[in-house]
Amino acid sequence: MSHVSHTKETVGEAAHHKFQRQVLATTWKDRVRNEAIRAQTKLEKLDIIIKKIRLRWFGHLAHGLAKQAAYWETKTVKRKLGR
Repeated sequence: MSHVSHTKETVGEAAHHKFQRQVLATTWKDRVRNEAIRAQTKLEKLDIIIKKIRLRWFGHLAHGLAKQAAYWETKTVKRKLGR
């Protein structure tokens, strides 16, 4: 799993909060904490959302590999030298 740098994580989290504030029609001048906004929108932190999406994708890949391995057949035909 690739690692997200602290800077990119912070920028992503800030954008996520900005979008949530737009949904609630509040500005930073209203001085509402991010936790309160997250509670009102009932959304999780961005890093948790990303982890869930990555785990779902990994499960998708693992299922495909398991399915492929179940029907794996070795070929009995020898290949020519130097193909």
